[in-house]
Amino acid sequence: MQKLILALLTTALVTNAAISVAACSVRTRQVDIFVNWNENIDVLSFDSNVRTGILADGAFQLLSAITYSEVRYQNDAIREEFLKILGKNGLTLSLEAVYENLSEKTEDEEAFFASHRAARNTTFTEISFNDGKTSSNYNLSDVNPFLQTVVIDTTGSENVTTHSEMTIADRTLSDFASDEDTQSSFSAFKFEDISIFGFDATTLTNTDVIVMEIEEGETIKKPIDSEFGLIVNENNQINQNAFYYSEIFLESFESTFVDPGNRNVDERSFRISYSGFSGMVVRWIINGTLISSTNDEGVITNEFAYWFEPFKYQFSLGFVADVGTEDMFNGIVFENEGPTVTITQL
Repeated sequence: MQKLILALLTTALVTNAAISVAACSVRTRQVDIFVNWNENIDVLSFDSNVRTGILADGAFQLLSAITYSEVRYQNDAIREEFLKILGKNGLTLSLEAVYENLSEKTEDEEAFFASHRAARNTTFTEISFNDGKTSSNYNLSDVNPFLQTVVIDTTGSENVTTHSEMTIADRTLSDFASDEDTQSSFSAFKFEDISIFGFDATTLTNTDVIVMEIEEGETIKKPIDSEFGLIVNENNQINQNAFYYSEIFLESFESTFVDPGNRNVDERSFRISYSGFSGMVVRWIINGTLISSTNDEGVITNEFAYWFEPFKYQFSLGFVADVGTEDMFNGIVFENEGPTVTITQL
């Protein structure tokens, strides 16, 4: 089941309010995604121009940890590789770890774990990210993009490329998108409000250009609170190893688990609530477009516009691949020795 869940991370990139998850019998079931259990919140509104299914991807990351069980791996090598991906924190999130750490179990907990371990087509049907209603909108249309001119001189024996200093436009992205001279360059993008989970993004704007050298193999972690600062090197080129992120307030992560039952067990469902930990972040990446290009006798002048968009919700201050990255939950901080988990039969 775990390999199937990780493989389905790619599905999360193209689905939104409803995602598909594989049950242990290899059938697929639909999992509905909510924010604060509010059916009126459109999960599509959290997607950006650079990625869709952002919240679904975050849900799959948590499910890959929560549903881990050693008995589901017949191959020791595969199990060891997955344990490397989970790391200590990911393994602590697993329901099996929760079970082992419960000194006394309620009737609902006993019933749930009996269902969870049963050889039936049990599955998660609903997931809700709860943030105490702190979600907000990133007003992308009102953002003033970064501008840069790149000149490529092809007249000599070798091409010479020069990057101008990065500046901030005095016009917004919506202005560029509606201007007859530039609208074709922006026609592929949707400059609408983007919902951001667990973070107040209403004041975000581009305000700074930071010149900083990053050594090869080094990652600079740049927290984003109320403004964006774009990191460039001494040659005014955008540093690709800069990791931009905002800390997310995750009040709880809840799911609905359904056991269809059999001749001896009635159908039943449970609500599982995880809380008592922090470390969720939203990763931002740089998007951009070519505004204009001219060629004056072999001297090519290109003008670019750049801006930030949300890319991934994750639990590590590092680049996390969709198929899993070693110790991908290393950013989690538990209030106690592990998460607070409440299980209630519905």
